[in-house]
Amino acid sequence: MRRTVAAVLKTSDGTPISPTNTLPITGVKTQVPLGNNTLTIINASATSLSGADAPPAGAEIAVIGIEGGNVRFWLDGTIPDPSLKKGLVVAAGQSLVLENATEISGFQAKAETVDVTCNIQYFGGA
Repeated sequence: MRRTVAAVLKTSDGTPISPTNTLPITGVKTQVPLGNNTLTIINASATSLSGADAPPAGAEIAVIGIEGGNVRFWLDGTIPDPSLKKGLVVAAGQSLVLENATEISGFQAKAETVDVTCNIQYFGGA
């Protein structure tokens, strides 16, 4: 014999949750595009997202597309060293997502061998 057990989800006041009576979601923040930038990361010196390459005001997320070669990076302000294999690697054709302002400001990168083009899209709260 087979039994079917159905559970009914309810809100804190006991109201059943259904397609027409959904559970409220709080704390969700809409992110909108704020701007973009293209920069070149070279092997000879570290590249950060500052100065002329600084993100727009209010940027909370950065999506970085890597083209042309591998990049080594750290998010805590430490300068990576490709010759010593120090730093996390993002391969050509992959993207890196920086998820908050601290990661954006701490981003330091160096190309492993050849110069690398990075296309960056910034997002912030609406």
